[in-house]
Amino acid sequence: MKNRITAACFCLVVSLHVIYAEEFSRSKRAPSNWLSSPTLSETQIKMILDSHNEIRAKVKPSATNMARLSWSTKLAAKALSRSRNCEYIPSNEQGTGENIHVSTSTDFENVVKGFVSEWEKEKEDYDFLSSSCTFGKQCNNYKQLIWADTYEVGCAISYCSSVGDLGRGYLTICQYKVAGNAVIEIENGVTVPLAPYREGESCSECGKGYTCSENLCTEASAHDKSTEDDQDESDACYTENKKMIDAWNEQMRVYREVHLERWKKQMADYEYALNEES
Repeated sequence: MKNRITAACFCLVVSLHVIYAEEFSRSKRAPSNWLSSPTLSETQIKMILDSHNEIRAKVKPSATNMARLSWSTKLAAKALSRSRNCEYIPSNEQGTGENIHVSTSTDFENVVKGFVSEWEKEKEDYDFLSSSCTFGKQCNNYKQLIWADTYEVGCAISYCSSVGDLGRGYLTICQYKVAGNAVIEIENGVTVPLAPYREGESCSECGKGYTCSENLCTEASAHDKSTEDDQDESDACYTENKKMIDAWNEQMRVYREVHLERWKKQMADYEYALNEES
């Protein structure tokens, strides 16, 4: 009897395992409108990475703290998982930024070459002084491209029979660490967007362990680090933190004195437009 019960329990466990395994597999399957996810070659990855860094290097006004991006296979894998859903829906994952692009082109190579430049075009509708977009326009993809503290990117592309209301096309998703497009509350629940970088001489605030290369703060090689002069860590940390705090306080002063008034004017214009429509 005991052996019979043990055998029955074992069969039940195996059956449950199979059921859960099938459910897990089904949850991982791509939807019916997913067709394929072409693998990015090393050349294409370099092209995407170079396109990002070229845009970051030539921002106007120049940036004191713009980091050079490196490729993240982990972020690329997450982007692949997201793109296979064939949905134009932004991610809500905290701490990770994301840009999305859809192309109806059937030429994969042209899609790889063009999606970053499409995001760059949004700079025409971006105002650095207020760090805001032209009313009714999109510029958050561009702001993520030039977010100074972002240091990693990973992208993936999937071919779908449909993406939302769009027809057949390539869905490109890039994910970023750290996320851009942050905002800060200034008073009574009112938030304003933070600037993507600090304005000033290129690389002037890169920090210890970084060198300036093509206007970007680039992590020093192991050799460069080993040949640096010895420095007291606590003093260096204090100096670096004080610079960041001073820069932050200055930015907040500008927001309170300048951007709040600009934001109020934009809201007034918006309310006026709504009243006109009604």
